Amino acid sequence: MVKKQLLSCSIIILALLGTKVVQQDGFANNINDEEQPLKVWQPDEDIALVDLKNAYLDGLEFANQKIPFDDVLVEKRLFRHLKTYSKNIKNSPNFLRNKSSDMNTIADILQKYGIPEDFKYIPIVESNLKSDALSPKGAYGYWQFMPATARSYGLKVNGQVDERKDLIKSTHAAAKYFKALYEEFGDWALVAAAYNVGDGNLKKAIKRQKEDDYFKLKLNSETSQYVYKIIAIKEVLERPNHFKYEWNNKTLYAWDAEDTQTKNTGLF
Repeated sequence: MVKKQLLSCSIIILALLGTKVVQQDGFANNINDEEQPLKVWQPDEDIALVDLKNAYLDGLEFANQKIPFDDVLVEKRLFRHLKTYSKNIKNSPNFLRNKSSDMNTIADILQKYGIPEDFKYIPIVESNLKSDALSPKGAYGYWQFMPATARSYGLKVNGQVDERKDLIKSTHAAAKYFKALYEEFGDWALVAAAYNVGDGNLKKAIKRQKEDDYFKLKLNSETSQYVYKIIAIKEVLERPNHFKYEWNNKTLYAWDAEDTQTKNTGLF
């Protein structure tokens, strides 16, 4: 009699468990795509994505220097730009194909001066590698030199000629400028920041804040994002397979699939 009761209880428990599983599956399968445009949460898959993200971050560097991802703000800033630029993953092969010769020329010149290869992405941030790019303040050419800075590093800028639009000459000037900035700051992230904001302004910020780590300095909005933009462009162009991003379908950037408001930069 006891065995029969135990058997009956077991059957009831199994039936209830089976019902629960069916209900969970039914809920997952009946979610309205319009109300829930993203993928349904699946624990095993999310754990795998977290592992992928952490492994990716562990190998990420700027100018051969590790990036301090123990700081949550650093991670958030980088992912913001990775999401922005990763919307153009489908265009990156065309961009590299069309601009590969220019990129190789820039890399070769930078190497001769001992400048890290990551700095070859700065002209993409500055001008999208366009020789005639002109800023409202008068910065011009591939590297967006102001006239005075261009002249101080050997470029001719006058009414007849403007060597800021000469890729080779302007890249030599940029390399000399980077080398001078490194002698002053001794850190490549600070060199990139100084290129954007000016060495005088950066020195004032360092002195005022008593902080010489780019990733901890409080700088203006553009400069505080500058190095992150360089890294993001490098990653999207060189390692697009690290990203899974489908803007019009259900899957967004794999490591932060909730932000659907990131604007397209128009890069490429």
